[in-house]
Amino acid sequence: GDALVGEALIRPSSQNCDALALHWVVRKGRIKVIEVLEEEKDTSASIGNVLKIKNEPYGSIDEILGRYIAPMNGLIEEISSHRKFNDKLEDEIDTELRALKKRVPKGIFYFFCWHEEHPGYASLRYILQNTPRSHPIGINCEGFQWGKKIYGNVEKVLAEFKTNPHGSAGGRGGSRSGGGRPAPPPSRHGGGGVPSHHSPPPPKPASQWGPRPPTGSGSGGGSSTSGWKQPTNSGWQSGTTTTSTAVPTPSKWKTPQPPPPATAPPGRPNPRPSPPPRPPPGPSPPRGAPPPPTFPFGQPPPPMAKPPPPPAPIPPGAPPPFPYGQPPPPPGMPPQQGWRS
Repeated sequence: GDALVGEALIRPSSQNCDALALHWVVRKGRIKVIEVLEEEKDTSASIGNVLKIKNEPYGSIDEILGRYIAPMNGLIEEISSHRKFNDKLEDEIDTELRALKKRVPKGIFYFFCWHEEHPGYASLRYILQNTPRSHPIGINCEGFQWGKKIYGNVEKVLAEFKTNPHGSAGGRGGSRSGGGRPAPPPSRHGGGGVPSHHSPPPPKPASQWGPRPPTGSGSGGGSSTSGWKQPTNSGWQSGTTTTSTAVPTPSKWKTPQPPPPATAPPGRPNPRPSPPPRPPPGPSPPRGAPPPPTFPFGQPPPPMAKPPPPPAPIPPGAPPPFPYGQPPPPPGMPPQQGWRS
């Protein structure tokens, strides 16, 4: 209820074991969750000795409530009590702005209201011509954040708005109210920054073929030295003409001739005589014949040894020869051990 507006409740975070979840009641029915990181913990069940919100260190939970929550409650009270604050829905504010613009076409009208999608944000809604627009205004412990700048009070925000209604320096222009709502990033650390304009696309690099000629140049009946030419051997050429030299093609391929012998200049001996010409190759062997044996260094094959003479015929009546080259036993001696009869 209204009694809890501005209060803060700290619980263990359900997403990080080394963090706490700070639930801040911005207004009735709107709660903003802020992540508090814990560092230098004594045990896994104790609270860290150093607590951080957006890299800002705090020594205890009481210090967070005094230095972080209390200043934002003061800013909430300041903007909600401003003369230009209207506690209505955004669509109702836009309808009221259109009615005022229709009544006074030359007037510029604006109001503050709460941002419906993001707790902890206000919405500066205005109309310049026919379409209502808006700027999201973040609220953090340092002040009101519009774009990338932080202002200490509401009057400084309005002074900047009257100087540049389309957006603060370094911020972004207002978004239309008829289509999509402004979408500041839903930060869990208080009044986060608002994304700036997307950077424009970089210019296209100059073509390596040169600038494209105007329509109709380089075409027609006459010839011109400018314009795009047809592809040649060197690629596309702009403003130049190329001629190709035809390479004569011989009608018949001639056998290569041996290089002339090296000759020394006059007064000097010939450094090295020319090698003798190679003999012409012999006739090819018939198909299917084994290739002739080759010998190293071009030497001729050695002469084959003569075959041994055939054995002499044994005359009739002569004893047969004994094996192993042993002589026959004397006549009348019986065969001994080792002799074969």
